[in-house]
Amino acid sequence: MHPKILAIGTANPKQRYSQEEIYAVAAQHYEMYRNPRIHDIFMNSDIEYRHLYLDKETFEPFESADELHARFEKGAVEVGSEAIEKCIRTAGISLEDI
Repeated sequence: MHPKILAIGTANPKQRYSQEEIYAVAAQHYEMYRNPRIHDIFMNSDIEYRHLYLDKETFEPFESADELHARFEKGAVEVGSEAIEKCIRTAGISLEDI
């Protein structure tokens, strides 16, 4: 049997923010972002949107390393699971086939 790629599945966090929205959140919570030069660099990055695993409405700017890692781990499992499910559906196979 020769292994081969049957399909690819992708996924992003559900939260999608414009670069301006993310800059506004950063400037609200972090002094260093309240600088016109930083704003110009941020806004001239050619990035239109970011998919991030955070809620800008409940964002806590000073998460501990453990809180940050827990949030990233939860997000990675959710997004990874979605990508795997899409891949399996696209390939027309089941988990048992892998």
